[in-house]
Amino acid sequence: MISRIIEARPDDLRVFLEEAAGVTRYKERRKETNGRLEDSRENLTRVEDIRLELGNQIEKLGVQAEVARRYHALNEELVQRQQVLWLLKKREADAERQRDITIANAYKDAQIIKGEGDAQAAALYASTFGKDPQFAKFYKSLDTYKATFAKKSDVMVIDTSSEFFKVMRGNASTDASAGAAGAKSRK
Repeated sequence: MISRIIEARPDDLRVFLEEAAGVTRYKERRKETNGRLEDSRENLTRVEDIRLELGNQIEKLGVQAEVARRYHALNEELVQRQQVLWLLKKREADAERQRDITIANAYKDAQIIKGEGDAQAAALYASTFGKDPQFAKFYKSLDTYKATFAKKSDVMVIDTSSEFFKVMRGNASTDASAGAAGAKSRK
């Protein structure tokens, strides 16, 4: 050991003296402590980076939360408007159904009244035809003319001496035909 001390370089000699004095132990602790301090500084730097990143994320989340609140408010407004629209459509459908019922009832009443009027007209025609045979012939000739000239483009030329004009003047003969004498039709 003494030979090692004599042959030792100055740095090695210093290590031996520090070991003998107990300084080496403190240097190792100091080195360990400095390493821990460096690790702590690195950890603090990482923590600061993480804090900044989390701060950015918190800002983004705050914006997203505001967007979510706005979405929920708009969605609720949409639901309310859809409900109002549904209610309006329901009321419109109810009104249209009521209108259809009213029209159907009015049509039914009109058909009843028309039927009653047709029945009265038929009874009147029957009694009139029975009392005045000339009127019955005239009426039948009118029906014949209506059936013959159904189109608006049909034209009828009647001789002024025909039974039609005689009936219209009120001096028709009793043996006249059904108003067809002297009548011609052109299309």
